[in-house]
Amino acid sequence: MLKNQSRIQFILLILASCLLGFGAELQAENGKWEYVFAPYLQGASIDGTVAVRGQVAEIDVSFSEAFENLEFGFQGHFEASNDKWIVLGDLTYLGLGVGSTTPDAEIDFNQWLIEGGAGYRINENFETLFGGRFNRIDGTIEFHGPLGVKLQGDQSWFDPYIGGRLHIPAGKRGEVMVRGDIGGFGVGSDFAWTLTPTVVFRATDRISIAAFYRWISVDRENEDDGFIFDVLTSGPGAGFAFHF
Repeated sequence: MLKNQSRIQFILLILASCLLGFGAELQAENGKWEYVFAPYLQGASIDGTVAVRGQVAEIDVSFSEAFENLEFGFQGHFEASNDKWIVLGDLTYLGLGVGSTTPDAEIDFNQWLIEGGAGYRINENFETLFGGRFNRIDGTIEFHGPLGVKLQGDQSWFDPYIGGRLHIPAGKRGEVMVRGDIGGFGVGSDFAWTLTPTVVFRATDRISIAAFYRWISVDRENEDDGFIFDVLTSGPGAGFAFHF
């Protein structure tokens, strides 16, 4: 476990260093950059299978149930871009306690999702993206019944990804943006993907308002310690973007 965490931390450090150096070099080559910081919130339904130490439980939680069981969460997006290049980061933390009926159990998990990436603007309507996501899950399954077994475990892993982002103008101040990517490739998750259509309105030169719907699918299995996280999270969200 310690070796895996050290390897993941090393990969993240290399990725961050590359992105910082990449951004500095591109700034010198391509002139002025624009910066965006966007705090946001997303509600979500959760559907899938989790296992801690080989004990499996099914999750099927609606949007309203997930909101009621949300213990704490925060999310934010950062982006820097010039006429050709993009450097981006995204942070999500969710603390959630939900029930399972198959078997009868309570599931509590804390999830970190930290993204770093870069992109190249093909034209004014499309950008290619590449990067990686650090995932960390701390999970507890407490089974109801006479035995009352409680199991705890945690996993950290890194998923590389490739993807793209499409921009469709909608009037003078509006835009529809669709982002999608695929990743994992057996490096961390067996397979992972995201899809996020977003409607953006530029309220002022400095502030935008965005509403979106996001699907995040992660299929990760570690046979060595009986960990499974095969979960689709999906739901609407909204936020503000501050432009500098």
